[in-house]
Amino acid sequence: MEDIETILDTLVYDGKVEKTITASANTSSERGADQVWLYRTLTPLIPPTGLMRMPCGVCPIFNECCDDGIVSPTKCIYMKEWLDL
Repeated sequence: MEDIETILDTLVYDGKVEKTITASANTSSERGADQVWLYRTLTPLIPPTGLMRMPCGVCPIFNECCDDGIVSPTKCIYMKEWLDL
């Protein structure tokens, strides 16, 4: 189950899927059991162009990125993929 959640979270970070929470019809007494995560694909209203598609614009850890850090543009797989387009 953890692998599936990781894949879904990656799709959320890539801007391809939206994650929302909803109430469940389940009447379980467990706290939090009445909430369910739902995922749906996102269809852009207009095709993204130029800088709108740059990975940094949607990166969840953009603030931690720096040239000499663990997270950097030179090590970023999303940046490499974007540049290969």
